[in-house]
Amino acid sequence: MPGRIYKMLKRVILSLAILFLIYTLLATLSDNLLEDIKWILFKRYYVVEIKDTIKKYNKIFTDLYASQGGITMLDEFPASVVLKHEIYRDIDFLVSQNLLIVYDMADSTFMDIKILSPYYAIVDLYEEWNYVYQDNISRRIKSPVKGMGRGFRYHLKKIKGRWIVFDTETIDIEPPDKKTIYY
Repeated sequence: MPGRIYKMLKRVILSLAILFLIYTLLATLSDNLLEDIKWILFKRYYVVEIKDTIKKYNKIFTDLYASQGGITMLDEFPASVVLKHEIYRDIDFLVSQNLLIVYDMADSTFMDIKILSPYYAIVDLYEEWNYVYQDNISRRIKSPVKGMGRGFRYHLKKIKGRWIVFDTETIDIEPPDKKTIYY
């Protein structure tokens, strides 16, 4: 009987040691093991987070231009420091020319979402924008309303539990098929 208990105890200790070794190895390979497990089990949740991030990015993007760079939403703006600097450089140029640009997103369609890791995603959208230039003081219209439809690629990183857009680029995408066209 004592030999049997000894063998069973030896197996339990060996099993625990192996599990501890596996856990240590995984934790060493990953900065955030829980985030990796969440990514594997709940990838669909990431899609929702990413879509919400891009929608928020575009909403605050339009507000920043319309407010001439008003900083009330700057901390909530899910963009990298580099992108924020680029936007403010553009706004400063417009202000120096006594102009203001007002953007309006008419429509956007998510075409492709590639989640490459728990910390990196690439998203392709087809976006339709309208815009008009105004005098930055009187807000009188300085140009006719113009519009464009174009493909955009967003590169996102998850930093400190929050998705941010760290780069954007234009891409060639066919406009999505719309079942109903509204005029």
